[in-house]
Amino acid sequence: MGSRACGPPRLRLGGMMIPSVQRLKERLYDPAKGWRDGTSRYLSLVSRYVGKDSRVLDIGAGDGAGFAHPLRGQVKELVGLDPDEAVLTNKAVDRGIVGKAERIPLADSIFEAAVSSFALEHIQDPAATAREVHRILRPGGVFIFRTPNLWHYVTLISRLTPQWFHRLVANRVRDIREAVHEPYPTVYRCNTRRKIRRIFTKAGFVVEELETIEAEPSYLQFLRVVFLLGVAYERLVNATELLSPFRVTILGVLRKPK
Repeated sequence: MGSRACGPPRLRLGGMMIPSVQRLKERLYDPAKGWRDGTSRYLSLVSRYVGKDSRVLDIGAGDGAGFAHPLRGQVKELVGLDPDEAVLTNKAVDRGIVGKAERIPLADSIFEAAVSSFALEHIQDPAATAREVHRILRPGGVFIFRTPNLWHYVTLISRLTPQWFHRLVANRVRDIREAVHEPYPTVYRCNTRRKIRRIFTKAGFVVEELETIEAEPSYLQFLRVVFLLGVAYERLVNATELLSPFRVTILGVLRKPK
């Protein structure tokens, strides 16, 4: 019997041999060639505004088993806030507090910064959240966040599908082999640049930065052909600022005036 090749699986499409998704991803989104993924761009934004003397509130910190802001030990204090009691076991923060962003159980004007990674989409009352974040920040303090853009195809699919569907497929399509936790319910009540600007400026913030970015199609890694479609979409919306409203993630920095 002849030996079987031991390379990555391939798919024949229109006579062209397509490498596996992992190989494609490594080739098309190579940091050595200048590609910056969404998390890197978000953390770069955080590092520009948060200093070593800052007290920071992490809104939606969770249990820290998935993404965690790498700020502990780099800032004066990192406090995690989450409605889930799992925040009390979060080893990525100095201390965890159980509570909702709409009613933060902390005193006024005690933080130089608040950060939030993919939490705004879960908040029922964004106006109350904006007022509360403004209240707990010191004058000149900043709120730095990332959240899904309502007009992206991933978000639109999420809105149109029930929670049981999210629990079934969300981690699988992101190629997460073991679920850190099941997806939290989303409401998307503050997920366009216009809404964020309107709600937070009404609460007293001024906008320092507010942009949309399109990273690699992480949700489409489950099938090579689908991944390639996602790549085509990424290239299209990143080609011109006219299509920026259709990029996947909103990054923002909002400041409480002095």
